Amino acid sequence: MNSRIILSAALMALAGAAQAQSPVVEWTSPRLDGGTGLNGWSCCRPEKTNVMATDAAGNAYIVGYRPLGPATVWSVSKVDASGALLWQASNAGPERRFDYAYAVAVDAHGDPVVTGRSSQGGWSNMLTIKYSGADGSLLWEQRFRGPEGGSGSAVAIDPAGDVIVIGTQRGRYIGDDYATVKYRGSDGAQLWASGYGRVSNESDTPNALAVDRSGNVFVTGSSGRDQFSNFATIKYDGATGAQQWVALYAPQVWGSSVAHFALDLAVDSRGDPVVTGKSDGARNNDFATVKYDGATGAQRWAARFDSGPSGAIYYGDEAKAVAIDGNDDVYVTGGTAGVRDYNWRMATVKYSGVDGSEVWRAISQLPWSTKDSAYALVVDAAGVQVAGWATDAAGKYYPTAIAYSPVTGAQLWTATFDQASSDNTSVSALKPAGDGAYYLGIDHYYTREAHFIKRYHVAP
Repeated sequence: MNSRIILSAALMALAGAAQAQSPVVEWTSPRLDGGTGLNGWSCCRPEKTNVMATDAAGNAYIVGYRPLGPATVWSVSKVDASGALLWQASNAGPERRFDYAYAVAVDAHGDPVVTGRSSQGGWSNMLTIKYSGADGSLLWEQRFRGPEGGSGSAVAIDPAGDVIVIGTQRGRYIGDDYATVKYRGSDGAQLWASGYGRVSNESDTPNALAVDRSGNVFVTGSSGRDQFSNFATIKYDGATGAQQWVALYAPQVWGSSVAHFALDLAVDSRGDPVVTGKSDGARNNDFATVKYDGATGAQRWAARFDSGPSGAIYYGDEAKAVAIDGNDDVYVTGGTAGVRDYNWRMATVKYSGVDGSEVWRAISQLPWSTKDSAYALVVDAAGVQVAGWATDAAGKYYPTAIAYSPVTGAQLWTATFDQASSDNTSVSALKPAGDGAYYLGIDHYYTREAHFIKRYHVAP
């Protein structure tokens, strides 16, 4: 039976499930070197969800960086389904100065590809390394930069096993531009590179990447100054890197286009991309989610989410992640807050994939939490799971997740995944293990020296 039909049937079955569910933690990994260093709430960039990936055998890979004297080196760790640490790999650039791993993807052979930033010749580079999944040995590495530097932010593997990396390239006097580079998966040979810069002396920052079943590449992010930025979404021909179309989203508020930051991207079964992020609205920030025709770039629909009560003047909503189910319906999660006291709450919305109409919305109601927010999202046969952080009355941060019915938005369970540490911790990523279980990446909230992986399954 078609897997999308199976998933759709499972989602419908969940709607009638009356029994309580709860996640059961199977194990917590040993302390793993490195962290993301992306503490706090960032309005204009994805949080940390690119730092973890899984392979077909159920292994998990997590990347980050750690101090090494006055320098910084990146770290890559592989953990198997039993929680055993199989290997760790590190990278110190040629100048042993500042190297940061930001994203990982795994190919069909179980070999991880990592991208990030590395110093060389006084400039930062987009550094991409492919490791052997068997032992962590280096298979190939490539560097790419503009005239004054570059940095990698996300990586994907296409159906042929080739590697696509996005990041920024800095040009002299023109600011940062998008950089999208494709490497041959077998040996790292560069197949093509494409840039995008809409306005000179302003910042164009790609944040998310997706590849469709034909190998076409979609990239989204923000273009323009912080106060006057646009969602900028681009489709590239996967074979040649030729730009197929560019779509901008920047609705006017108070008579002008203001700040709009695209942060995540998913592609549905028809090859149509869906983009979400933060967008200025009449009452501060809204979720903004836009679906485009994959062939032409024409906007199919745009949906906005403003959770503030009627009459409220200032209310902030910031979308962080998007996912698509077997029916091509769309789910978005992030945080919502009254900006005067920043009482953040996890906010999750389901939209019809056909026309963008809102199906349901859910705001977290954790009785012990003083504030919480989500930035990781998985939609599968177990429901809609969102994860992030929550704080208690003492102000300590805890990794936290909530599951909802995909049909009604009813809450199925909540869980706090305490970490044996006096430090604040938060979920950095949430990924399916492929066997019905899930991996959580756990990061120290204020440091960048260590992170952990937890594996759990959902039990009735």
